[in-house]
Amino acid sequence: MERAEVLLRCRNSAPYVGRTLRSVLEQTGVDASVLAIDDASTDGTVDDVRAMADARVTLIERRSVIGHGRCLNQLLRLGDAPYVITVPDDGVLLPGALLRMIEALERSPRVGLAYAAGFALEPDGSVTREKMRRRARRHAGWTAQRRGIDYLVAFGQDVLGPVAFRRAALDEVGGFDETCDGEATLATLFRIAQRHDCHDAGLLCARGRGASRWYTSLPWRFRAHRRSAPRNGRSASAVTACLAVLGGTALAEARNLGWAARTAVRTFVIWNLLVPASERLHRHVLAHWSSWPIGVMRARRRLRATPRRIAYYLWRYPVLSETFIARELVALEAAGVDVRVIADAAEYGPPTGAGHLPRVRRTEYLEPVPRGQSFRDLARAVVRRPLRTINLLVYVVSHAYQPAKSLRDDGHVFLRALRLASVLRSRRIEHVHVPWGNVSAFIAMIAARLAGVDFSVQFRAHEIHRRTAAFLIPDKIRHARFVATNSRFNQRHLRALVDEDDRAKIHQIYNGLDLGSFDAPVRSPEPTRPTILSVARLIEAKGLPDLFEACRGLHERGYRVHCEIVGAPELPLYVNDYLEIKSWHRRLGVGEFVTFLGPLPFSAVLERYRHADIFVLPSVVARDGSNDITPNALLEAMAMRLPVVSTTITAIAEIVDDGVSGLLVPPRNPGALQEAIARLLDDPDLRHRLGENARRRVEERFDIRANIQAYVDLFRAS
Repeated sequence: MERAEVLLRCRNSAPYVGRTLRSVLEQTGVDASVLAIDDASTDGTVDDVRAMADARVTLIERRSVIGHGRCLNQLLRLGDAPYVITVPDDGVLLPGALLRMIEALERSPRVGLAYAAGFALEPDGSVTREKMRRRARRHAGWTAQRRGIDYLVAFGQDVLGPVAFRRAALDEVGGFDETCDGEATLATLFRIAQRHDCHDAGLLCARGRGASRWYTSLPWRFRAHRRSAPRNGRSASAVTACLAVLGGTALAEARNLGWAARTAVRTFVIWNLLVPASERLHRHVLAHWSSWPIGVMRARRRLRATPRRIAYYLWRYPVLSETFIARELVALEAAGVDVRVIADAAEYGPPTGAGHLPRVRRTEYLEPVPRGQSFRDLARAVVRRPLRTINLLVYVVSHAYQPAKSLRDDGHVFLRALRLASVLRSRRIEHVHVPWGNVSAFIAMIAARLAGVDFSVQFRAHEIHRRTAAFLIPDKIRHARFVATNSRFNQRHLRALVDEDDRAKIHQIYNGLDLGSFDAPVRSPEPTRPTILSVARLIEAKGLPDLFEACRGLHERGYRVHCEIVGAPELPLYVNDYLEIKSWHRRLGVGEFVTFLGPLPFSAVLERYRHADIFVLPSVVARDGSNDITPNALLEAMAMRLPVVSTTITAIAEIVDDGVSGLLVPPRNPGALQEAIARLLDDPDLRHRLGENARRRVEERFDIRANIQAYVDLFRAS
């Protein structure tokens, strides 16, 4: 394992630095220590760093400000590791970020540094899926068209995350540049880039402060790049990148400081006058035009003998945590439904490991969008139905379909709806169905109107109950041919949101399992070391810290149990949840008997079910309202005849009959969870009885062959 030193210069970063340090300390695959320096902060930064109480963190305090470059050089002189990594004091590293950059340095001695790009977090520390996708696409587009260094010249600190330097390369240029103030890391990067190769590691860092210094840092950036660039024409490419972003200035003026000043003024006018004015207008439209109708006519219902050509629209497909959707699609196809998948993309960011999931025969992706295609889609829609297109555009602008939306978001959503509508028409799709009631449902609803086809939606979990996702639910129900949901709990909730006419179209259909895939072995009544299994994404709603505390209590009572957790963090949306879970795991000291196995293919997950003795899923209602409704992993464990322990929230009681097919405890109660597990450990007969009853429960209520017919009937009747 390679040794590396993380240099962290802190300056009034109390809202961010604790989260930054946790993200560094939870990195795996790299022996990393942290050298932090507080540059005369006036807030609680020092206290937050000290609160980490980790031997890997060394803190130096300064009483007077010396600047970014001098701070980094002071830290550089304290260490001797072969690799040096600078991390922004407001950055949150995604898992594996440091290892990916160090591996790039190790692969070739010609690589002097590896850097990662960042994306802005919301003020509450979250990031929306839509904004993350746009940021990833923009980064990929720029790096594909231009060298990464040119990209940094154009955008600078707004995109930069951690940078991993080879210490020898840093020594060659004399350490960090102390003359460029906040751009010291960029200036040093430029200088090393003239002597060594650079590696772009991708989008690996979230930034808490956002992009607030863009135009003020331009002169520093140009000066740093000009001083480091050789006289061989390399800088002309960087200037081209700047002009592509800043626009409209002759190439000969690019090195003129006056041009930089005029650019700064122009940028100030745009972002301090024009943009605020447009935002105020946008807020006015949202406040006063929210009753703007999507349309006035509803198509007549037609009864068909066979299901029509159906499209499932998803934001990404396949997804490892959405096996139930893959099973649903394959079962529909097996039932004779002409179904195809239309997804925005297969992946964005790190691979999900979902390549093993079953697929339908026809799947296509909307991205990448060919050059000029958006204009052609818009022109075609205007020619075909001009009034409807204008009306739908106004509808998009005047309705809040996600938190903190902007005019740019509106344009992006409308263009995606146009692209989807064009594909629906060209493939002669008669009905588009969305298995999640989130922004994808909003886009599909618009696209269905544009294409003149039917639309339906299924509501499952977060898009109903999470405060940052539950938008326009009555509208989506009102304009759908039918609505499906996966529990009576959700059905009651949705029917309470709409009037009497729309309540009848909300149908409850449970998720289903192909029970032939789940065969359970005979388990030992007295295992040598009992195995507790939990299959869950590493997010707050799964309640994993309660499981950690319960396992620690069991060990203190003498139970020699081992707990395995299968699942991956959902990044970057829940990076804060992941860091909190890993932090709890470290603080409670349960690493010897609670292990993370990471994401596994379905065949490997089945193998873990076979070797487990008890399955535990201590679900909770998260702070943002997220929760489990009918957890798929719980159904799978019951199908494998495992005795299960879960909580009493939401629709889990519709799956587990307490005391009959499993045990239920109150949420956020590690003591009750510990007692339930201990009860199963002490009573082999109870484990066997609950496991057999669990299998019967799944056979009666969650067999996909029976449940899928309800979908077939709905598609036929619509």
